[in-house]
Amino acid sequence: MPAKFSSSLPADRSFNGMHAIAEDMTSEPRAMHYAIVAFDTKDIRLNTDTDEATATARIRRIEPIERHDDRREVQRILRRAYEDRTGETVLPYDLENELHDAFHSDPEDNDHK
Repeated sequence: MPAKFSSSLPADRSFNGMHAIAEDMTSEPRAMHYAIVAFDTKDIRLNTDTDEATATARIRRIEPIERHDDRREVQRILRRAYEDRTGETVLPYDLENELHDAFHSDPEDNDHK
């Protein structure tokens, strides 16, 4: 079943943190940004020719992650979720932390997913 996002963000600014990083997005348009998103299903559309249903997600709350340490944690969680969904193997969390500490690498520099 296909899924997509609604093009609108929450109208209530207390649930829409994107305005807090709008200037960063404009000044650095190619930079990668991270956010925590809570969403539900806005609607489900049925193509009667193919019987294929498409779910549309509605963003109920979005908060950009701006603190460097928090961004690193979000990146790790993102990689773990990707592994769970696709079955691709990534390093165990503890080993990943040990390697990071040993080599002082920044996952943000190598994160392409």
